[in-house]
Amino acid sequence: RPHCWTVMSTWDCVYLLLCATLYLRVGGAQE
Repeated sequence: RPHCWTVMSTWDCVYLLLCATLYLRVGGAQE
């Protein structure tokens, strides 16, 4: 259930996106 429609949940979505981006970058760098 996406909860990106509320203000506080929007920050949660942004946080998840940042974590995903960092995870992908770290994974690519380690490869």
